[in-house]
Amino acid sequence: MQYRLLGRTELRVSEIGCGGAPLGIPHYNEVWDSYAEDTTRSVIAALQRAVELGYNYFDTTPSYGEGRSEELMGEALAGQRHEVYLASKTEWKDQTRESILRRVEGSLRRLQTDYLDVLQFHGSDYTPDDVRFILEGGPMEAYQQLKQAGTIRFIGITAEEPVTLMTCPLSLEAITLPASIPEVPDGLETAVTVAPKPSGKKTESAPLV
Repeated sequence: MQYRLLGRTELRVSEIGCGGAPLGIPHYNEVWDSYAEDTTRSVIAALQRAVELGYNYFDTTPSYGEGRSEELMGEALAGQRHEVYLASKTEWKDQTRESILRRVEGSLRRLQTDYLDVLQFHGSDYTPDDVRFILEGGPMEAYQQLKQAGTIRFIGITAEEPVTLMTCPLSLEAITLPASIPEVPDGLETAVTVAPKPSGKKTESAPLV
């Protein structure tokens, strides 16, 4: 396994990581019951085997199966927390500082950990009003509070396209973009995590300016 630095973080992550959507979302890629006993056993075995093979970056969010993806990762990785980096996300639209703090409490409980390595604003594209709300409406305040408390280590964001992030005045340390982006634009700071297929994630470095 090869590793590289994730953006402005100090995390040296595996180039291939594990994305949580196929684990928790029913029928995401195929017929799939995320609560079935055989499914649970196979997911836990696969995640533990991934750690043995050198995977150390695991990305999920509560919306992947209403928390089920986080539950499965938590159960599989609880005894290997010191060997892996966990990233999750929160919704931000119409969310207050308090509601985001509650959401993160739920993620920590399901993931069976007391901190997250990366917490990301979960979104697609961003208007100036969206950015203003994140900065002034409570979401960024919640993230900064969590970071100061040591509950999260680094702040990130997800997007479906990079253009709206080019002039985004957010203090970000990791960005997640889809594999359909052919090239990371010059001037977009920090690293990018792309998903080459629904069952995996690959981390790519982006220009730093």
